Amino acid sequence: MDSVNNNIPSVNRKKPNTHTKITDVYLDDETLTLWRPATNCKQYHLIPETIKGDEWPMLLQLYYTKFDCVSCVLPFDEAIPVITHQATTLLPTQDYSILRNYPRIKGLWFRPDRTDSVGLDDESAVGNIKFSFTFPEEERENLLSNMNIYFLEVLDYESDDKSVSRFLITKETYSELPKYNIYKPGGPIFIQKEKNDANVESETYYFLKICQSYTGKAMEHVVELILEEDPWPMCKISAVTHKPLCSRSSIHDHTEDLTREHHFNMRYFGAPWEQALAGLFAWSLRTNIPWLVYERLHDNIKGSVNLAALTTPFQQVFTAKVPSICSKKINLLFQLAPFVDKCENQQDLIQLQELHSSLHSCDALCTFKSLKNIEMNKILSPYLSLLERIIACVSSTVRRELMESLLPWSVVAYHFHNHQIESCMKMVGFIYQLEGIRCTPKPPESSLNSSFFFPSTSGGYNTDVTSGIHSLSTSPVTWEEDMSP
Repeated sequence: MDSVNNNIPSVNRKKPNTHTKITDVYLDDETLTLWRPATNCKQYHLIPETIKGDEWPMLLQLYYTKFDCVSCVLPFDEAIPVITHQATTLLPTQDYSILRNYPRIKGLWFRPDRTDSVGLDDESAVGNIKFSFTFPEEERENLLSNMNIYFLEVLDYESDDKSVSRFLITKETYSELPKYNIYKPGGPIFIQKEKNDANVESETYYFLKICQSYTGKAMEHVVELILEEDPWPMCKISAVTHKPLCSRSSIHDHTEDLTREHHFNMRYFGAPWEQALAGLFAWSLRTNIPWLVYERLHDNIKGSVNLAALTTPFQQVFTAKVPSICSKKINLLFQLAPFVDKCENQQDLIQLQELHSSLHSCDALCTFKSLKNIEMNKILSPYLSLLERIIACVSSTVRRELMESLLPWSVVAYHFHNHQIESCMKMVGFIYQLEGIRCTPKPPESSLNSSFFFPSTSGGYNTDVTSGIHSLSTSPVTWEEDMSP
């Protein structure tokens, strides 16, 4: 690919070549246009300007935005298979794209993003779970310069004044697709090469934020790219706050009564990032891959998880005595497991609670059994399956009522403390702080220094502290038998 520096040669101002229309997509309420912009040896004509060298720095600032990573956000239940299979290349695209003619190409659509935007303030109208990866210095040449980048199409949504450009990045050759020059200005993506005083070359990535549509209309512009070679090994996981374009009530007359028909795209609808992340943690604990999820967390999110674990009062999470729970409640939890698996929304859980109450309500005559004498492997799967579903409830009040009536917190606390796996204990501590899960008010933030969680930055752990999940995994704890009748 030919490199273009800041001193771009002047271009005569003349009407650009005619854009190439690929096809029209006819929908009920609008017609979408797939096309490719006109181009010449100097520039792509996706911006409404014919570029002259001295104008380019100003136009770059006007039309483009820097990025240093790419990301893809999915609804919770669509993200789960990606993590399960550890692959982003599970399905061919179902979007309006010429890639429909290439069904063997499978993957997710990634968009330009910034690493520093991933974290507590991250929001999306699309879903709850984000997969992102950066272009490390040592990978840039391999990922972009040494791979084929094909300009698939521009897709105009006239009714929304929005346009999207799409690319295929691959090691394969597709002679029928136009190659894209990432160093030529005026297109959806532009890479600027620069050298510092030491003659060391660096690259800055830009994507187009405003473009001119096929009909000449100024539009908001986004970029999407798909990698034929699976980028999963580079992907990091984070949770985002879902800010849907429409309200839940606009989809259903009753927000609490969600139909099974909309289960997959309604779970965690409008949920804050911490609720979606707690649900992901419960799912990973149930499926025995918490190590994978924890190690894949984006650094910004992992720091928040560590802080949550640090500020969780372990005296409330883990009691000094070996917990004892009603033997009938445990038996019911196992017996109702098939019903738990069928629960797809909050209303289903409320009905499960009613069924549970009709079969048994604890009283003074109940026989309590120590968790030491319970087959934990037998009850843990239905327990965590139910916990995951309770976390997804819309109402924190309903979550609290379900926890109090169906799920003794002591089961998950005792089990994962017993295993002494730090990542699991941090997940349990994070789940505990979710509103409606904990049975006590949120504790005040600890004044402990964050280095307590990171032994590489301190001489050792302070085993005298009395709050923070980590202190339990590094300090001896003697469980006393509960002598409850």
